[in-house]
Amino acid sequence: MSTPSPDPDTIYARETLEATPGRVVRFLYAVGTSHSIRTILFKHGYRRADHDEGWDLVKQACDDPAIAWPADLDETSQDAIIELDAWDERGFSIVGATLSHRYPKQSRFLLTGIGPSDGPDAVDGVRELLDRLDALEAGASESPEEDKRAIAALSRRGLGKKEREHLRQLVDVAERSQPPPMSRAITSGDPRFERLLALRAWFDEWSEIARATITRVDHLVKLGLASRRDRPAAS
Repeated sequence: MSTPSPDPDTIYARETLEATPGRVVRFLYAVGTSHSIRTILFKHGYRRADHDEGWDLVKQACDDPAIAWPADLDETSQDAIIELDAWDERGFSIVGATLSHRYPKQSRFLLTGIGPSDGPDAVDGVRELLDRLDALEAGASESPEEDKRAIAALSRRGLGKKEREHLRQLVDVAERSQPPPMSRAITSGDPRFERLLALRAWFDEWSEIARATITRVDHLVKLGLASRRDRPAAS
């Protein structure tokens, strides 16, 4: 079978494309493990070659040759990155919730242009936040007394000096040995983007055929084409 070509006039959101490999894997698993589903699709042209093509397209879409795998892994550094990545969502939320109404100037000073990120990018955001907190504590704005009160409020929320020192230590460890990122955003013209488009074209074709020919809701649920709440109510 030849790889399907996506309609050039079809536009997908990036989130839709990035979610496609997971949806296709679920679809392929259902077809590969259900004789009933496979028989129905077989009647409408689905063959082993189509099944293998789907898996090949998934593999291609999930591999990015432009990303280098690290030769060695500094586990201590990685543990620090993981901890900072887990903290930043909570930490930025606490800062915003604590200061946005009571100390809006200080909130803007701390949060403008930064926020939670994923993986190694979280390290940069936390470092910048810590630098700004240090500056605020030193009275960086035109209202040094309010700066101090804002810092005191954050301390009561768990972001006191001891916690900030701990976070700073984590940042130092994380920055000691950051591996190349294991993922990157996809953009139009990127080979990975084109592979995702090809995978999406395959999925659109066979998922629509499945929806048109399979009537059992439990089969559609297994394929990922319906949810359990779509099941008919028991009589």
